[in-house]
Amino acid sequence: MAPRHNWPIVRPSDGRCNQRLPRRRRNWPRPPPRSRPCGPNLSPIDRKSSGGRRRWQPPARLSLRPKRSSKRRRPRSCVGRRNWPSPGFRPRRNRPRMIFVRLLYLPRVGLIVATVAVLLLAAIRSVQAEEVALEPPDAPQIAEASPEAERAMAGFNYPEGWKVHLFAAEPLLANPVAFHITDQGHIYVCESYRQSAGVEDNRDHPYWVDDDLAARTVADRRAFILKHHGNDQRRFTRHGERLRLLVDEDADGRADRSTVFADGFNDVVSGTGAGALQRGRHVYYACVPDLWRLEDRDGDGKSDVRESLLHGFGVHFAYKGHDLHGLTVGPDGRLYFTMGDRGLHVETTEGALANIDSGAVLRCHWDGTGLELLHVGLRNPQELVFDDFGNLFVADNESDSWDESRLIPIVAGGDSGWRMHFQYLDDRGPFFRERLWHTYGVELPAYLTPAFAHVGTGPAGLASYPGTGLGDGYRGRFFLCEFRGGPKGSGVDTFRVQGDGAFYKMTDRRRTIDNVLATDVDFGPDGAVYVSDWVEGWRGEGKGRIYRFADVARAAQADVLQVRDMLRVGLAEQTESELQSLLGHVDRRIRQAAQFELVRRAPASALAQVAHEAESQRARLHAIWGLGQLAADRSRREAVANHLRPLLTDEDAEVRAQAARVAGEARLAELRSLVRERVADDSPRVRFQAAMSLSRLGSPDDGAAAITLLAENADRDPLLRHAGIMMLARLGDAVTYRAAMSHESVPVRRALAVAMRKRRDPHIAELLHDKDPRVVDEAARAIHDVPIPEAAAALAQLLDEDASLLEGLHEETLRRALNENYRGGEARHAERIARFATTSDMPQHLRVEALQMLAAWKAPSSRDRVLSSWRPLPQRSPGPASQALASVLDRVLAGPGPVRGAALRAAAALEVPAAIGVLTRLVRDTDQNADVRADSLEALGDYGDEGLAPLAREMAYDDEVRVRMIARRLLVRLDPAAAVTELAIGVEAEDQQERQAAWQLLGTLELTAAEELLAAGLRDLAAGKIPADTRLDVLLAARRFSSRKLSRLLADYEDARDPTDPLAAYRETLLGGDASAGRGIFFSHRQVACLRCHKVDGRGGVVGPELSRIGADKTREYLLESLVTPNRKIAKGYELVVVITGAGRIEAGVVAEEDEQRLRLVTVDGESLEFNQQDIEDRWSGPSAMPPDAARKLNLRELRDLIEFLASLRGSKDE
Repeated sequence: MAPRHNWPIVRPSDGRCNQRLPRRRRNWPRPPPRSRPCGPNLSPIDRKSSGGRRRWQPPARLSLRPKRSSKRRRPRSCVGRRNWPSPGFRPRRNRPRMIFVRLLYLPRVGLIVATVAVLLLAAIRSVQAEEVALEPPDAPQIAEASPEAERAMAGFNYPEGWKVHLFAAEPLLANPVAFHITDQGHIYVCESYRQSAGVEDNRDHPYWVDDDLAARTVADRRAFILKHHGNDQRRFTRHGERLRLLVDEDADGRADRSTVFADGFNDVVSGTGAGALQRGRHVYYACVPDLWRLEDRDGDGKSDVRESLLHGFGVHFAYKGHDLHGLTVGPDGRLYFTMGDRGLHVETTEGALANIDSGAVLRCHWDGTGLELLHVGLRNPQELVFDDFGNLFVADNESDSWDESRLIPIVAGGDSGWRMHFQYLDDRGPFFRERLWHTYGVELPAYLTPAFAHVGTGPAGLASYPGTGLGDGYRGRFFLCEFRGGPKGSGVDTFRVQGDGAFYKMTDRRRTIDNVLATDVDFGPDGAVYVSDWVEGWRGEGKGRIYRFADVARAAQADVLQVRDMLRVGLAEQTESELQSLLGHVDRRIRQAAQFELVRRAPASALAQVAHEAESQRARLHAIWGLGQLAADRSRREAVANHLRPLLTDEDAEVRAQAARVAGEARLAELRSLVRERVADDSPRVRFQAAMSLSRLGSPDDGAAAITLLAENADRDPLLRHAGIMMLARLGDAVTYRAAMSHESVPVRRALAVAMRKRRDPHIAELLHDKDPRVVDEAARAIHDVPIPEAAAALAQLLDEDASLLEGLHEETLRRALNENYRGGEARHAERIARFATTSDMPQHLRVEALQMLAAWKAPSSRDRVLSSWRPLPQRSPGPASQALASVLDRVLAGPGPVRGAALRAAAALEVPAAIGVLTRLVRDTDQNADVRADSLEALGDYGDEGLAPLAREMAYDDEVRVRMIARRLLVRLDPAAAVTELAIGVEAEDQQERQAAWQLLGTLELTAAEELLAAGLRDLAAGKIPADTRLDVLLAARRFSSRKLSRLLADYEDARDPTDPLAAYRETLLGGDASAGRGIFFSHRQVACLRCHKVDGRGGVVGPELSRIGADKTREYLLESLVTPNRKIAKGYELVVVITGAGRIEAGVVAEEDEQRLRLVTVDGESLEFNQQDIEDRWSGPSAMPPDAARKLNLRELRDLIEFLASLRGSKDE
């Protein structure tokens, strides 16, 4: 450490001092004389290196005590001489300190100390900014074996004739997210131990949300983790994900051996391990940020080789669980999988592939090459499933609001509308405003690949019945897990999907397995249905089960046993003719295995023979897909094309469709003319597949075919529209686009807007002048959202149109046009926004939005105002916005209340000079509305303090409560002493809000008078003299005030609470809340997410009970207890109980009624069962699905507001 000289700054040019030396402290050592920059450890004299000038060196011996001589030597060439001590100066003695400082002058000592300091500082900075070496994860906490699983089975509901038994439970496995059953019947289980312990949720970390939104790669995410938690990285690596292997060695339907196949997935950026798939000797494992390929070479059930095939998944944290999922094999022999809206940026040898703001479906070859982005716009897709016709579907989770999950067809180039940043908007932005989550309708945006059905609130595992084990009644049925946080309401639904033109519809949906917290479902080689059970909650409690459901009557049938044996042995020993016959097998797994085996042997003629001659449609389809696989070999492309050519004119429409599909996938250009003919096929499925293929094979000459297809479809079928759009996007040229732009069909012009969106074509700006508002809407979405910067100016100019022309546009188009002006930042843009705010014909909330844009003009948020995406803008001069607002101020102040209030706030934020006089007149005008006067006074407070105190003192005695409240708040800042006097009056006011506000303000004043008032308030609180609706405010104000006296009074108050009362610390929240604020918490608070599970006034989820009448049916204390200790009282109909009587009878159901003598349950079949309490030997119940920490995610004031809102819900009994 250098001596405490404040050495002068030196000019690099001449080495002379350019500032005065400071006055030295008396016990500092004398600075050495110098003629050039000097310091404590300069080298000895070196005339050559110093240009002939002497450089200071320390004397051979230094005294360790200050000199007492009155003759102090001054520096000879320093301009700061006047600041040196006078000759009579005597330094104060400080021997220990002086010894240390003088030691620094000794040769080498200063250098050593300085070196140590630098190294220490570097080490500290390294810890703060660099990643530490990855330590192995801690051993997970897994529950011991118990009878809980067997008891839980008694509460399951499943079809008659089925039988359920436990395949495996803790401690053989825990926290199962997903699983995969191999052809040998082994089960790979993805176990998660990092939920909220490494796999984070932005709702729990609001301080890094901006960093998360700004991230563009996994490296960016790693960087901001280290930025915020560089000294606490172990919290992100303490727990790791696992891939477990379960083996049933004796084939009795129960796991006998459990090994950890792979673990150590605990990097700071590791996500949830949520997908596994075995392919030959390799096991593929999905765990953000990597797609892993594992291999067990010695057969010990543990991975020996670990290779990252693809890296770059999980750009954001976003919301927990939106990870890499759904590994499955496609009919083309490639690997398909999903990625949630945490985004991806994957670097491959073929280039970078990025989709950073939405969930997606991808595919690649088994070595990771050929990575393709198929479909985007998803939120949290889990499992993927193919049907018997090669159609691909996914169930996408809802947005944790009052929407429903979506069942979506996956198509190349598809976009289903969701963007990750929507979740940071209270109303989910365009996702709700433009109804993007709705099933298909003409009014939806044309770029959208919509859902064809809704599937509840928590879809997880998804599978389709392979064809054997359950009987013909399940043929074509899909099995979908519904995860709701608790067994009640969770289970497995089944349904069918039927064609509806080229699109689809869901039919015959029903709950097949009930009361199990299912995360995944799959079919074993034995024909049984396997279901994984998370057991309880959302984070994982170290428990987990896998149940096996089997149809007893069919388990021993010949076809089931044959499939089991063939899958275990494989088809390598089958002859070519046998494989050809197996292409038509009843079980899809056998058909696919036969297809892949024939492709491996590469006999194109064998596949072609089946494709042309087989009677089974299923066999022909698998043969066609096999031919498509062979076309990957360039030497076989011509032969494959020749085999496919006659199939494009086959009598079977599905054969024509699949032949066209394969021709496009394989890029068989020699079939282009035949594929073009199929675009006009009678079958919509054939038209769809042909158009999609022609988009890959065609040329600009085929653009006319796209226009014809779109015009004839007229938006009736969304997939046919999508295929036409893909043709325009890939094949369209200037001639085609001009023809489409002038086409009389509105669907054609809308499709053109989407095609130009996909190409980011700036000429899309011309569509903003279209005569149909739906075309303008589509163009505006593209320009703003993609974005297309070259067309932004045209969108901003849309506000120059006459108001009558703007009325037919979607409100979101107007919002986007406003935002483009806001982003423009010039005077003309501010003038457009201000002019829009004065237009009475425009929606009121958009006029308010316009004024808010002006208010935020100077320091714009880095988040986009429409999308909430990361689109930073520089700070800019408020002048243009201030001038624009001043020119229209009189007109906007004459508008309705919300517009007027926004105008006042904007005027204050921009400090519009002309507004001060207007605001002062409004404050004093008692004929004005109270809110107008209060808003005006509040706006004046934003201008500054000069001259405002007298007005605030005057208004503190106004007749209107809100005016008095704002006046007191201003006095706290302007005249604290006077404010105490006014607040003493306020705490005794009759109005609840006025009392509460006065106590809250007292807590901010560090004055003795305020302390005395708060102390008196605490004594009154202890004595029960404070009104119940104000007790929390007194308590919080006293806690905020720093005072020993108040701390003692607070401690006495807390000690007086009942230690046996779990609600004691929260009882002050029972009364006094703000119902409107509580409504905002219920519908918009992202951390508690009430709306996800509960419905109010027709909005919300169905996981928990309906709350529209909760205030009429329940007391406030019940509401508080449900929030603070949710497992203490579970709503009737939502507590699943298993009862064991002394006679050995086991029954399960939900509690309908209970008292000291009897218990009545309602079973899952609706049967009512009654028990005498004395006959019940044992009883077990599952926990509430309500998050146990919900109350801790709210502060006490928010909790009080939420209770007030819930208590106000007194809807009619008919609701």
